[in-house]
Amino acid sequence: MNRRQFNAMLLSAAVLSLTGGAQAKELAPGLTEEMLKTLDPVVERLVKAYNEGNWKVFYADYAKAMSALANDTATTEIYTNMYKKQFGTIKTRKLNTQRTTMPGEMNGLIVYDVTCSKKNGILAVNWMKEEGKWKVQQVQLQ
Repeated sequence: MNRRQFNAMLLSAAVLSLTGGAQAKELAPGLTEEMLKTLDPVVERLVKAYNEGNWKVFYADYAKAMSALANDTATTEIYTNMYKKQFGTIKTRKLNTQRTTMPGEMNGLIVYDVTCSKKNGILAVNWMKEEGKWKVQQVQLQ
């Protein structure tokens, strides 16, 4: 390695250390493309289970801390009698980057604009870290 190559290598190392290296692209505050690739399929399963009325699949990715809600009665009261009567089934969803935020290591919120069979709205999915993994904390249709 000659002096010029060595100096170029030093300059590159300095730039990387000052900038923190390559940063993951953020789609919304704290939400990277990689995070969305992991969490969006969870939301897809959740939406499918909501539409089908399958409460066991709906709660499959919920945090253990929220297990008191993971039952047929809670599903009927909240999702069937309230949300389905008002919104119907969810037809399409699109990430709302203006309302989404995953600010820390413990909690976050991913928001989707949704087209529903009765009335369009917002699907808000709250997340919490449990045993090092993101788990669903709460789901709301607004």
